[in-house]
This record gives sequence, C-alpha cells and structure tokens, in this order.
Amino acid sequence: MNVLHFESRDEMLTYLAQAQAQAQRSMHHAQARITWGDHWVRFIDVAQAEVEFGRVFLPDEVADLEVAAGATAQEATTAVEDVTTGLANGYLYGVAHSSHFPDGEAGETHKASVWPIERDLFDAAQSVAWRIRLLPLAQKINLELAFRQWRLHRRSLRARGMA
Repeated sequence: MNVLHFESRDEMLTYLAQAQAQAQRSMHHAQARITWGDHWVRFIDVAQAEVEFGRVFLPDEVADLEVAAGATAQEATTAVEDVTTGLANGYLYGVAHSSHFPDGEAGETHKASVWPIERDLFDAAQSVAWRIRLLPLAQKINLELAFRQWRLHRRSLRARGMA
C-alpha cells in the first residue's frame, strides 16, 4: 500500500490539484459524459472477477440522504451544491457495489477511474449479487465490450505517456 506524505498543507493541496488536472486530461469523452443517475463500472481485478458497479445519485437523493442523516434543509441544499460542483470537476457521488460489498458503499469517485454502462447491465449484475461470472451471456458480452473500450482507452493513455 502506498501512503502519501506531505511536508505541508500547501504541498498536499498542490498535489491534489495536479492529480485532479491529470484526471481531467485523461478522461475519455464517454467518461466525461457520465452524469446524474448514470451507471458505471470500475475494473479492479478482472482476472479475479473483481468489478465494482455504481450509480450516480440524483440531486434529490443527495438531499434526502442528508436529511435522513439529520441535516437541516439548508445543509441538504449545501450538500447538493457541493456534489454539483464536484460533478463539474469530474467527481461522481453515488453508491458502488461489488461481490465484496453487495449492499453498496456511498462515496465519491472520479470519472477517470470508471467506465459508463447501461442500466440493463447494472440491473443484471445486481440480480446476481454483483458476481460477474453469473451474468447472463448477453450481459457478459456487454461487460466485455465495456472492458475492451476501457482497456483501449487506458492503452492509448499509456502510449501518450499519460498513465
């Protein structure tokens, strides 16, 4: 595991700004288009069938989650504004599911680390508790197509010295 160490807050902020700029530059147009309510996949370790499936929360869902956690209406509005700003900067706020975390984990991820998928594939993966080896053949093919597109994009980035 890599643990980052910074000598100062400014050094950390500089690193984060550079990392965000790199992520923005490395996005494929398909990744850049991911928005509210969209579904995505992250290929963690394909050989071991470790894949995450996610969905970007809608603004109303963000507000509802905040209120359910005890936020005031104003705090919920601020949270939606923060998530909206994050989305404009490439960050997706939603839930990610995997065979290890079938109930999902809410959080934030950058568009550059995921690939867009159709809801049908997401729903099919959910129906088999996120175990991709159990997907129906048609959805295995859809997942394989998404993987090939993602892999081609990653290879293109490496060829250009961006990954």
